[in-house]
Amino acid sequence: MYLGVVLGVVRTFVPNFSGPLSFFLPDLTLGGAERVWVNFASGLAARGHAVELVVGGSSSGYLSELHRDVKLVRLPPVRLSLLAVPLSNYLRKVRPKTLLATMVGANLVASVACRMAGTKSKLIFREAIAPACASSSWRERFDPALRWLCYRDADVIIAPGGEVAEQLKARLPASTHHRIRMIPNPIEIERILQLAAQPKPEVMQGELACVIGCGRLSPQKAFEVLLEAFALVLKQKPARLVLLGEGSEREALERLANRLGISASVVFAGVVENPFCYFAHAQVFVLSSRNEGFPNVLLQALACGANVVSTNCETGPSEILANPEQGLLVPVADPRAMADAILRQLSAPPKNPAAALRARDFEASKAISALEQLIAELG
Repeated sequence: MYLGVVLGVVRTFVPNFSGPLSFFLPDLTLGGAERVWVNFASGLAARGHAVELVVGGSSSGYLSELHRDVKLVRLPPVRLSLLAVPLSNYLRKVRPKTLLATMVGANLVASVACRMAGTKSKLIFREAIAPACASSSWRERFDPALRWLCYRDADVIIAPGGEVAEQLKARLPASTHHRIRMIPNPIEIERILQLAAQPKPEVMQGELACVIGCGRLSPQKAFEVLLEAFALVLKQKPARLVLLGEGSEREALERLANRLGISASVVFAGVVENPFCYFAHAQVFVLSSRNEGFPNVLLQALACGANVVSTNCETGPSEILANPEQGLLVPVADPRAMADAILRQLSAPPKNPAAALRARDFEASKAISALEQLIAELG
């Protein structure tokens, strides 16, 4: 016991010069934040950095896309609230140069684990979604305390966009504002284009123009608004709506499609291995969300040259779609405005060069370079 205490004290005062860059995720599910961390980890590994991806849980999403030089470290599959202990054990053993975490729950676990381990790893936390978008009452009540606990020890807090950065500043003490840095999500455009070039999916075959929605079938994504808008579209123009994704709202959305009388024109395609070929062959891509962080799927659709319609929700879409040539913004939860925008895009040419050009501003190499420079600055 005494030896462990002595070693902990020694580690506290010994700097970490040669440890790896460790990216922490509570689970490797198929999600936006997980995609961002895999892209960053792989990009830095490809540039010769020693990188480890430290994962709790047993999910294996995106593993096939992980760079061969990224070392995958599996923590015991326990609940997020219990991950601080195995993560602290990892930190004591490996003593990474930098620990990077994303999402407020994982950031809090990483902060606690670092204190338990007594290491001097630099801490970089990423806020994946605007604080104002927290939906649950307990989250709203404890939000300031949670963020103070998360970020008091952080060397840098990454925001993917300006709106998220401003909301963080409004919720954190002024003494932390200089630590907030904006680094957009890394979008692997060349890989997206390769996958987008695959043949048109079977559910999109035929002469009908296709409208695509993609995301978790959850209240946040507001697919019920898209269904209501699409019902209005069908009154003026024949088309097919293809929804990609699964979630708790699927049965409710299927019932709504039945009530609206549009079931024959709506396909619930579930989770697909390659959504990009759907985006590339669609006439219109629609993001119907009530809120976002900095939506990867919108950037991916732009990269495929899709005609885009997006709600002007918090946060991200208005920063991404800088002008109507790149895509159309509509109010949140407004089926009529969404239907009008979809009809406008259905009459546009099938490919949008302005959208594809805008996506280039978010090329992965630019974001990876920004993170690499940030890590170098921390020393």
